[in-house]
Amino acid sequence: FRLQEWIGDVVSEQIAASGSRTDPYRSRTDLGHIGELKQDDAIVLRVRPEGGLKGPLLLHRASYNSYFDRTWGARNAPLVPRLPEAGTRWTLARDKVPDARVTVFDYSPRGNPVLSLPHGAVELTGLEALGLKVNGLGTVQAESPPGFFSYVVAVDSGSSLGDAPTDDDLRVPPAEQKLFDEIAGRLALGGLPPELVAVAVKRYFADGFGYSLYLGARLASRSALADFLLRTKTGHCEYFATATVLLLRAAGVPARYATGFSAQEFSRLENAWIARVRHAHAWASAWVDGRWVDVDTTPSTWVQAEQQDASGWWSQLADLWSWLRFQSSQLGAGARDEERTTMIVVAVALLIALWFGWRLYRQRGLMMFGSRSAGGAAVSNTQGADSELYLIERELAKIGLGRAAAETIMAWLARIDAKLPAGWRGAELREIAALHYRYRFDPAGLPEAERTQLRERSLACLVTPSPSRRPPLASAR
Repeated sequence: FRLQEWIGDVVSEQIAASGSRTDPYRSRTDLGHIGELKQDDAIVLRVRPEGGLKGPLLLHRASYNSYFDRTWGARNAPLVPRLPEAGTRWTLARDKVPDARVTVFDYSPRGNPVLSLPHGAVELTGLEALGLKVNGLGTVQAESPPGFFSYVVAVDSGSSLGDAPTDDDLRVPPAEQKLFDEIAGRLALGGLPPELVAVAVKRYFADGFGYSLYLGARLASRSALADFLLRTKTGHCEYFATATVLLLRAAGVPARYATGFSAQEFSRLENAWIARVRHAHAWASAWVDGRWVDVDTTPSTWVQAEQQDASGWWSQLADLWSWLRFQSSQLGAGARDEERTTMIVVAVALLIALWFGWRLYRQRGLMMFGSRSAGGAAVSNTQGADSELYLIERELAKIGLGRAAAETIMAWLARIDAKLPAGWRGAELREIAALHYRYRFDPAGLPEAERTQLRERSLACLVTPSPSRRPPLASAR
């Protein structure tokens, strides 16, 4: 059965998507997946916005309007050839006045890529392709061979790609209809204008929901979405995007499931915003005031949560190698003689630097990493490493409620909520975790008053009697 599924995926991708990394006709989700979703640090896109547009950027690849059995599909949305206006200039929407531009550097391993476009894309220039195909859902696919390629996107911030909605954009699967009707009724979404529905839906997912790539328990019901909305309230972007689309539809607002990348990381080496494989993202697109608008309800902490699992020096070495490959690809792509000379010199310098780095790494016993305390133990300089939440984590681990490897703190607290010993409150721990996240990841840190609050509330939890301590820990205070 698994082999049949794999063959079906490969064949459908080769026929329908022509080997593209993104299938414009179907997107299989990982809803209900048990365990941890593995992520990749490889760089996928390099993006340079100009004009009034600034990063981070949400880059759309494909949209889908039909949901069944954890899979989104593009129903009644064939890709139709689009002719260029002149040379390498392609018009996506007419009678629009661009107010910004974005240069996208992409790589297609198998050819015929689905393009990554910012919201409001109206025109493409510099795209060397044999042809272009566009469907009514706003998906744009180029007919081009494998390799590096680039294009400049003209953006009109008041526009959007995609035809007007149809009945498919309002359909909720019968198996999920009752669940989403009940939530829409509880939120009193009926009769509200679309823009207010979108605001209310965002507010709903911002209250009590958390992000995680790890699902540690099997479904308590037959519906992964019901488990997400009613029990765990924790999941990755596919959970949030799918639930948001179906909730908008239940409230009478046409909506679609969108996929692409979120360029959240600025690279000084690249002098561009970059998107990695782990920055692949899904969100909802809603029909508001005669155009499609992005409705992204995934908690903003998802980028930091995935950054925790990023590799260290190996990732940096891979980034250097990726940059060298990218620069070498530009040597024959119309670069001027002085640009070629500069890139060659930089490439040679980097190779020499890598050689010296490897020699130093082999002699790392002579190098000092970090500082050491009087007792000889390494002292971490990482921001937030002294958070008292780690004391709570160690205490709960003593009674078998430890956090799994690569499990985020919010996902861990949601998993053990029902197993907490007497006197411990899950709501209190989540509030402490929220302070911890800010202390750990906010570049500005915590104000002194909130830092004190994190310390005192954490230590107050530690004096609650538990099976691992008789009497309460005096050393923690």
